[in-house]
Amino acid sequence: MFNRRPVSWVLCLVLSGVIMLACGCTSATTPTADTGLDLVILSTTDMHGKCWETNVLNDKAEPHNMLRVSTAGEEIRDEYGKDNVILVDNGDLFQGTPVSEVHLLDDKDEQEEPEAMSLCLAEIGYDAFVLGNHEFDYPFEKMSAVYDYLRDTGIDVLAANAYFDGSDGTHEAADNAFGTYIVREVTVNGHPHKVGIVGFENTDISRWDLPLNYPGITFTHPDNPTYDMAQEANRYLSEMIDDGCEMVIVAYHSGLGTDQGTPEFGVSTDHQGLRVIANTDRVDLVILGHDHSSSYSNASFTDKAKREVPVVNGGSRDLTKTVFNLSEDGDGKLVCELESSENLDLTAYEPDADLEEKIRPYAEEAIAKLEEPIGRLGGTWDGLGDFYNQQTDTMDLVLASMIDGGTRQGATASDDLAQLGIDHTDVDVAITNAAEGDYIAHAGDVSIRDIYRMCEFPN
Repeated sequence: MFNRRPVSWVLCLVLSGVIMLACGCTSATTPTADTGLDLVILSTTDMHGKCWETNVLNDKAEPHNMLRVSTAGEEIRDEYGKDNVILVDNGDLFQGTPVSEVHLLDDKDEQEEPEAMSLCLAEIGYDAFVLGNHEFDYPFEKMSAVYDYLRDTGIDVLAANAYFDGSDGTHEAADNAFGTYIVREVTVNGHPHKVGIVGFENTDISRWDLPLNYPGITFTHPDNPTYDMAQEANRYLSEMIDDGCEMVIVAYHSGLGTDQGTPEFGVSTDHQGLRVIANTDRVDLVILGHDHSSSYSNASFTDKAKREVPVVNGGSRDLTKTVFNLSEDGDGKLVCELESSENLDLTAYEPDADLEEKIRPYAEEAIAKLEEPIGRLGGTWDGLGDFYNQQTDTMDLVLASMIDGGTRQGATASDDLAQLGIDHTDVDVAITNAAEGDYIAHAGDVSIRDIYRMCEFPN
């Protein structure tokens, strides 16, 4: 079981000048003469395996990648001081490219080297990683090894709303399956103050992924049957305040959504950012993701106490940069002012050459594997590519493969299904969106490259 592990991290840059509170930790009108420090929160989200300068499927440039995040992060640390920058990834990190998945999709139980994206997080110096739904596209044992590597390199793995259900014989029901929140200590005017960062997973994993990939895990607390993420947030915010956190950051793998009505699973539960803000009163910054949208990033939304809470979303392409000035009021309480918030265009930065060389072996292995034939198509194929408007042999192939794969998984999932009174299942119907690529099935060898061009999501 991985519960909260507060980590003390002293931030000690002292600057001059004082700016009044705009959004944050306490309301103060008489701050002390000494100013505090500028604290920078950086975030990425939904990077989906982008750790190489080119898309190896089509050889097109892919500059919105972790190599450039590394360069940007280093420049910002040089400007503000390493100890004054917190860097968080908000999920859906590993799935998405042949380079990032070169080992995740193989049959080896263990790898001597870390996964490509894990290596990126470690080399760049991330402080926390929040799980996204696509982290459950892969076998739980394989991803558990990934998370162990991250923890060993000092990166906290967070999903506060992921709980064991008690069925594994080891954990009690409602035990946390991953980390919940971390605490960083900052020094303002010579006095310590605590900043807390809590991470939340998307509630809707069971809609998209196989139970084998999250065995005995649920994504809301047992006493939260409506999947209301505001309820989950308030559970941990109270604990964080009791722990002495004066500034609170929520990183939640969710889109903005709505704050209206009661959540309905599968309809309004996977996007609950607004609901969390509108029903809490202790949050100073919300990091969102999942919807791949930066359209509302750097806007503010009203919380339960009528405070304006800033929201950021890297939109699968950008590095978000939010700067708070931290000072003290006359009573010594922490005062937070939002100075600036922006999405940084990663194309404005050069790739980190050292990290690029460390990722190169993964890229070379992925490129070699892409060309390996994994099967052969025979017979006559219709050659049609209008997947949205026609019945096509290509999409029939994709759906037939989904039915076959699902049935095979069902045949090996008897322990999980037995909990539901089922000892076997066959998949009869499959539904998917149109293929993302331009591959049209034809007689001849089929390679991994062709598979990616037909259907990009392994779940």
